[in-house]
Amino acid sequence: MPPPPLSRLFDPRSIAVVGASASEQKPGFQILRALAPFRGAVHAVNPRGGTILGRTAHPDLAAVPGPVDLVALVLPAEHSLGVLREAADIGAGAAFMVSGGFGETGAGGAALESGIAGVCRAGGIRLLGPNTSGFVRPSRGLACTFLPAASEIRPGPIGIVAQSGGINLTLAMMAHAAGLGVSLAVGLGNAADVGLAETLGYVATDPETRAVVLHVEGVEQGRALFDAVRETARAKPVVALPVGKADLGGFAESHTGALMGSHRLTRSALRQAGAVLVETLDDALDAAHALSFARLRPARDPGIGVLTGQAGPGLLMTDTLKDAGVSVPEIAPASVARIAAALPPLTYMKNPVDTGRPGASFGTVLDALAADDAVDAVLAYALIEGGGLGLGGAGGAGSLWGGGCGPRGEGRRSRCCSPPRACPPRRRRWPEGCARPASRPSPRPTGPPARWPRWSRMRAPGRNRSTAKPRPAPRAGRGRRSPARWTRTRRRR
Repeated sequence: MPPPPLSRLFDPRSIAVVGASASEQKPGFQILRALAPFRGAVHAVNPRGGTILGRTAHPDLAAVPGPVDLVALVLPAEHSLGVLREAADIGAGAAFMVSGGFGETGAGGAALESGIAGVCRAGGIRLLGPNTSGFVRPSRGLACTFLPAASEIRPGPIGIVAQSGGINLTLAMMAHAAGLGVSLAVGLGNAADVGLAETLGYVATDPETRAVVLHVEGVEQGRALFDAVRETARAKPVVALPVGKADLGGFAESHTGALMGSHRLTRSALRQAGAVLVETLDDALDAAHALSFARLRPARDPGIGVLTGQAGPGLLMTDTLKDAGVSVPEIAPASVARIAAALPPLTYMKNPVDTGRPGASFGTVLDALAADDAVDAVLAYALIEGGGLGLGGAGGAGSLWGGGCGPRGEGRRSRCCSPPRACPPRRRRWPEGCARPASRPSPRPTGPPARWPRWSRMRAPGRNRSTAKPRPAPRAGRGRRSPARWTRTRRRR
């Protein structure tokens, strides 16, 4: 019999927090506060009763009015089995467990983890965790985590599936800070029930997700993960961040109970399944951001055209592409002729294409390079020297990535040529090229100098310190103390 779907876990209508607390330092209080924006029903469960954050605390799950889709367990590990049985009795469909002390601690914890997994299977409960920070779904106002700040994460097109709860929240916060937002961010923890493959399958069918970031620490069911990545990559781009290069399997096992295999084998399998591999969190978000707007058609050896307004950056970009095994092919003579008609004769016109300076013909050169049959995407870079920069239609290439800096060298770079409103603030192209808008001048006093603020009278036109009215000397006993008097006062103290 197949397991129940994950809709009651990631899209619940009602949530019960078992272990809710009135103490602000405890996770039971913080989870309740993080769930404040949730539009469904939220119930607090605490045997002591009372009121927590304006919600009536029920003594147990049986006392909660109405159906419960998701149960959040904020309890010590030894109390989890009984609560999960209660959840099964009331017909709850899902649960997530913050607590540690399970498979990551050794044989005893692994036996307890196996027990809770069996209770969940028997009761039809889908379990996220244990030992997880939870998940975030901003479009539903849903932050099932003990980090209240996660409730402020903005919705967006990036889906995150991470074995580590800390990595999950870090990526989600970074996406929020970059102006991208997330559709669903899931930290799996020990993954006693819901794992990488099944979560990827759910994200693949999520209409709010346009690209997925996958964080992998250890793989227990390699074939299932390979198939899930392959199926997801056919529908949406998958950016994978596998860890384990530094042979710290014991550290990973103590973290989430994951058993690391061969790092090289994991990377090869993910690449073969269709994932884009990255090395850092920043690269993962940048790749997901770019791929959420544009994606190349599958090709055996896609070619990248490099267009630069300066030779130095073009050489750096070409070296980076070559080191990554990406093809930078020479373009056809007909394309070179079109480019030569728009550029001075001393520039390089084959690929990479160097325009010398990003002049008015930059867009024409871009169109010619993008239309070449060997070019599937164009990577463009230019130091914008003022005024608008026409990028042309770029109708021939499947995608266009660009970057540049403003005339004052602020270093504002755009890694995708998506619409400015869709780009995050630190990547947005300003109305005139990449230059910042002109700063607003400071207000200057108007009217006769006598009505100006005192701080501005010395700067009045035609006046200076010699013509200004002298400031009266302070009266005796007032004003600044003399050094001798200040010294005597300090000695008496």
